[in-house]
Amino acid sequence: MNKELKAFMGIVSASPILFLIGLSISFLLYTQFPIPLVTKPETLNIMTAIGGILILLGTILAFAAQKISRKVSRPDFKATTEGLMQGPYKYSRHPGSLSLIIMYLGFVFVVNSLVMLLVIVILIAMMSFYFVPLEERVISGLAPEAYSEYKKCVRMWL
Repeated sequence: MNKELKAFMGIVSASPILFLIGLSISFLLYTQFPIPLVTKPETLNIMTAIGGILILLGTILAFAAQKISRKVSRPDFKATTEGLMQGPYKYSRHPGSLSLIIMYLGFVFVVNSLVMLLVIVILIAMMSFYFVPLEERVISGLAPEAYSEYKKCVRMWL
């Protein structure tokens, strides 16, 4: 495995770790500051259902993204714009991170926590302004032409 691919895999591994740390911190903060998003029981039931659906959708997206990611990160894969635009990568350049955001939002709704919502805003900012640009620099180094074209066709998140 070449140096750039190792760097890419290290950055990609950081996203789930960042979200797990964020989720853990937000649960700890929630125990200290249990500020609900909603208080009406009928609204709470709807939010819990939406949260469960988001967790399920995020999980499905994560598996779909991982399946394609394994294919395109093989050393014998020849990067082309069309080759990069497979599955969820047709709609988002970072569907794995997007899946984590969707699942996290699901937890926010299930737990009904304003504190957790504030933490995810911070996590999204960290992803958008630090981790994603870092990841994209490494990918651009691996396949400059194909990735440049791909970035023109597909948005960062959706």
